[in-house]
Formats: sequence, C-alpha cells, structure tokens
Amino acid sequence: MAAPVLRPMEQGGSAKIKKSSSTAPEVPNSARPVLGIVGVTAFYPMTVVRTLAQVGYEPQPATIGPSLWTRTPGRYYPNLLSYANFLRKREGFTVLFTGLTPRIVSSLTSTAIEDAISAKIRAAIPDRSGDGDKSVRAKGLASTMYDMTVACAAKTVGVAVTQPLQVVMVRMICSIASEDQVYSGFFSTIKEIYQTEGFSGFFSGLVPRMVAEAGTIALSGTTMYLLYRIMESLGLNEEALESGSNYTSLVQVCIFYSPISTSCCLLLSSRRK
Repeated sequence: MAAPVLRPMEQGGSAKIKKSSSTAPEVPNSARPVLGIVGVTAFYPMTVVRTLAQVGYEPQPATIGPSLWTRTPGRYYPNLLSYANFLRKREGFTVLFTGLTPRIVSSLTSTAIEDAISAKIRAAIPDRSGDGDKSVRAKGLASTMYDMTVACAAKTVGVAVTQPLQVVMVRMICSIASEDQVYSGFFSTIKEIYQTEGFSGFFSGLVPRMVAEAGTIALSGTTMYLLYRIMESLGLNEEALESGSNYTSLVQVCIFYSPISTSCCLLLSSRRK
C-alpha cells in the first residue's frame, strides 16, 4: 500500500496558514442613490426635531430633574425622542417628514456634484506625493492635505448648488412652529421666498454653511491622520490599523459632522415668521 501523502500541517504542525484578506464588497454605483434615499428618510425625523429645537421652538415645558453628570437638580427640556413622539401625537406621523422632498433632492444632487468635481480635480491636478494609490491609513501628510483640499473644493461647489433646497427645507420645517403656515408646501415655499426676499433669499446662510463644511473636512481629516500616526507609533499591526479605520471614520461623522456642519447651516439659513 502506498504511503499516504501528508499535508503540511500533518508533517510538522508548524506551517503557517495564510489569512485571507477579505474586503468588504463595494456598493454598486446604481445602488448608491437608493441607499442615500433610505438613509436620509430613516433619520429625517431627528433632523426635523433638531431643527425645531435649534430655532427655539419648545412645545413641551421644561421639567425639574437631576443632571446627567453632577446629579444636581435643574430644569431640562425633553430629549429628541420625546420631542418627536409629542409632535407625532399632536399633529400626526407625517409631520416628522415635513420638508423631506427638498432634503432628498439636495442629498442626491450634492453627492453627484461632489463626485464629479472630485474626479475632474484629480484628473487635472494629480497627487504628486506618491501616496495617491495608498490606503488612507498609509498616506503621508502631503497626500492627506491634497485629499482634504479636493474634498473642500468639491463640497463648496455642492453646497453652493444645493443651498436653495436647504433653505426651502428649513423653512418648511419651521412652518410646524408657525400658525400662519407660510411655508407649508414645497412650491409655495419657493414662491414665498422669491416674492418676499428675491433670488438672494435662496442663498441665506450660504457663507456660514461653507465655512462649517470646510472646517468639518479639515478637522476630521486632521484627526484621522493623527490617530493613524498614533496607532503606528504604538506598534499596532496592519490588521489593527485596518479595523481602526472603521472606528475613526465613525468618530469623524459623529463628533464633527453632526454638531458643526448641520447645526450651523440649519440655524443660519432659517428665518421664521
């Protein structure tokens, strides 16, 4: 009988097993608009509640309760979920989606414009640092600055084009707090803004929003770069850096984008009657 052929693990048990480098499947370009619409729609009630709270509309009275950190008593307004539930009970579920149409159109338009502008800039002015083909965690400072500059330029154009839709969305949301319902519909809001403020009314708050968006990109990009360099100095391996990129991206969105960019543009581009 022929001797059985031993596999490498059976011969010495010291053979190394190559780890399969599994990468997350890329989302097809055709599916990105659908995913964008679903994401915007799912979280839009929180956008409505946050905008109303930022313009000072508090339909519920403040209550006395302990502070979260010091436990000292004070007066506090209900949280966003309680706020949304109150609006739903008082005016119906659909009120939480007031202004959704301009928000979706703005999101899709901005994404398409920013992708096109970024591609044209990178084709006209390529990254000469030599790190253009590397992953984000492996890029140097020059390549990181290049990426942030391209992102700021593309975002600026996207914000300028979609600012009228942003203004219309905010006015429609603020109509919830107004008894006269001046901005109750999409087309009626456009007509009202044009008749009372002219064409310039559609760009109310444009400069603060541009500054906020550019600051967001600069802060988040710099923070991610510093986090990667700290992780490298601690001697973390490639797998740790790969998994760390997911967490730093989450920190980027949660810490910087929500309170800085969104708050500034929503507050400064709204005029409630």
